[in-house]
Parts: sequence; C-alpha cells; structure tokens
Amino acid sequence: MLTIFSTWNLMRFLRLGIGLYAVAETVRTGDLIYLLPGGILLLQAFFNVGCMGGSCAPTTRFEPAKDVSNEPVDFKEIR
Repeated sequence: MLTIFSTWNLMRFLRLGIGLYAVAETVRTGDLIYLLPGGILLLQAFFNVGCMGGSCAPTTRFEPAKDVSNEPVDFKEIR
C-alpha cells in the first residue's frame, strides 16, 4: 500500500493521466479497444512498475550496512 502513495514523479502522473483518459474514452464512446491500454497504464501508475523509457524498475537508493565494524577478520587455513 505504501508503494501506491509514495514517490510520485512526472512519469507516474503522465501514466495516470493517459490511463484515466483512455478509460474515460472507453466509457464515453463504448469502444472497448481503449480499455486494455488504459487499464495497463493505470496499473503501472498505481504500482510504479513498467518499462517506460528503458528502466524496468523504479530507482532505489543504495544504503550501506549500518553495523559495519572495523574489527580484523580471523582466517583459518584449510588443508
């Protein structure tokens, strides 16, 4: 549920707008050809997924491990 309400950017708003327009045109004209692309765009906007512009996943920040210690590592030789 958090994915739906977080990190809205221009592409998500664009997908949402085009998807809503396509679904509204389906309802207005009764032409079902717009329902599938409109539904797909709405799902992509809500869940922030899709391959728009060559990036198939939303970008995430890399956070290093917080409990990194500077203790020396003890190695044992295996024969």
